[in-house]
Amino acid sequence: MSATQPAIGSQLADQLDRLQAGSRTAAADIFSLALEPLIAFVLSRNRAVQREDARDIAVDAIMALISEPSAVDPTKGSAWSYLCMVAGRDATDQVRTRARQKRLLEKAGMDVELWSGCANNVERMEVEADARKVLELYGDQLVTNESERRLLTLMLLGERETADYATA
Repeated sequence: MSATQPAIGSQLADQLDRLQAGSRTAAADIFSLALEPLIAFVLSRNRAVQREDARDIAVDAIMALISEPSAVDPTKGSAWSYLCMVAGRDATDQVRTRARQKRLLEKAGMDVELWSGCANNVERMEVEADARKVLELYGDQLVTNESERRLLTLMLLGERETADYATA
């Protein structure tokens, strides 16, 4: 605990008392007193959190204190320890959430890649089915021998390899 934290703790306790007594300026005083030290606390405890996110986390913790000052039980801890607990928990949650989102996005990327390959296979299967249907309906009228039937099948399937045509 640094030398400034006990001072912040006692000043916060005074401001919290003022807030609970109905002071109109106590909330603003709590913000001006606690915001920067709480941002510094979040950044020192969790290096994966960016400064902008640490600021949001600190503001949320201060808002929780201001909106529910009775959440601080002076027999269990100070307003400063309450702010640190809330901000630390939120920072940890944010890091876990971002890691989970990153894993899900990576997995989704693999799934999209996999399904995009399957989509091509489905399209090819549809073309093959169409080619078979054309041969069933009109094959006898279009070809005169088995060699022509194989060539027509290759064309309908969109075959591009000349070697396949040569062996047909």
